[in-house]
Amino acid sequence: MNASPALPSWKSGRGLMGNRDVHASWTAVRSGNKMESSPHPEGLAQRLRSLSILDALMVPRDRRGIVLACGFVASAAIGLGTVLAADDPIGWAYIALAVVGYLFLQTRLVPVFLWLLVAAAGGLLANSGNASGWIELGLGAVLAGVAMIPIPSGDQAAPPTTMSATALVDSQSSAAAEDSPTRTSTDAEVSVFAPAHDQPVAQSVQLMIRSLGPLSVTADDVELAIEPRIQFLIGYLLARKVLGDSVIERAALAEEVAPGVSSGSQRDRLRKQLHELHSLHPALAGVVIADRGKVVFDISDVDFDAGRLLAAAERQRADQDLIDAGKAGHLRTLLSGTNTEFLAGFEQLDQQTTGARGVAADVLRSARLVIANARADLAKALAEHLVALGRGERCVGLLTGVLEASPRQDLARLLVAAYVQSGQTRLATQARRDYDLTEES
Repeated sequence: MNASPALPSWKSGRGLMGNRDVHASWTAVRSGNKMESSPHPEGLAQRLRSLSILDALMVPRDRRGIVLACGFVASAAIGLGTVLAADDPIGWAYIALAVVGYLFLQTRLVPVFLWLLVAAAGGLLANSGNASGWIELGLGAVLAGVAMIPIPSGDQAAPPTTMSATALVDSQSSAAAEDSPTRTSTDAEVSVFAPAHDQPVAQSVQLMIRSLGPLSVTADDVELAIEPRIQFLIGYLLARKVLGDSVIERAALAEEVAPGVSSGSQRDRLRKQLHELHSLHPALAGVVIADRGKVVFDISDVDFDAGRLLAAAERQRADQDLIDAGKAGHLRTLLSGTNTEFLAGFEQLDQQTTGARGVAADVLRSARLVIANARADLAKALAEHLVALGRGERCVGLLTGVLEASPRQDLARLLVAAYVQSGQTRLATQARRDYDLTEES
């Protein structure tokens, strides 16, 4: 019989968390979960949806701009009336002046030049004996003076779509986002995710994520209160991280957090959940980072319990020598502190939030197998140390517990040796039968 561990087939590969054995079923999960990325370019239609009507029409908000805009609108009206009533081609000049002036409203040179041109035309008209020219001369001069007023700094700033993420986050509460389930504003997408270097608060905050057992996120020793939908999102990202995936397509993640609805609604719900995730604590802005196409889950600077376990297992796989007493004590402490289920209760959370319609359950199972295999490798190193010292009885309990989650024959052989050293030959014989251990194996 083959002496390989009695586990489902595993596909070898080195993940970002340090694990190299990933269950083959995860390959099928990933291929089934692929969605075509749809980062639509921001065209006029999307801009009009994301901005208010006034912003779409470029209506100014400052007093200077409002006065000049009224002047150009009046010029267009006069020109249109002249063309329609008197069929005078000079009306087209007034219309052209209004269009050019409105487009360059938030500059100084162009409006000043245009209104001085109007004042000059009024002066020529008055000089020819037409008293109405004095009105045109006066209005042109006044509006030219208004155009010379310095442009307010607020209007020189970037338009709403490039507003800073901090300002948008402060101005948009998560409750308001929930009231609009179909909003597709690009502004919100920009505001939800700011890179870690834009969040100076995050650099000094110690984040801890406990995933072995129920999920817990702590910032500076204060546990964050997380609602079920956000717990599911964090848990799913953690499971993907354990499997070596730090980057996930945004469309695929949107489908997972909101299965069974339209793609537009999926994207919008994901945007709101990510916004709420950042609202929990500013430090999370450097952990979950997104752009239009991808979501990056970076916990390299986070105290992550499962991550420590996987890293220790990876180091142990690279060192085939027997461990010493100091390392044995460290492994014993690590194994006793991680003897709980990864993301306990996540299945109920999946059922509650998504109706278990996605692939999160499959991802979780694969992640739990990776963690079980990591614990098995560490338990093997510790058991080999104790058996070599003739202290096999001290690892019986450890091996029996690990074998329940990872029924590997190499661990079973160590358990048999531990039983023999402790004088429990009957249990040794039973273990050989249970794990089908023969001389050939």
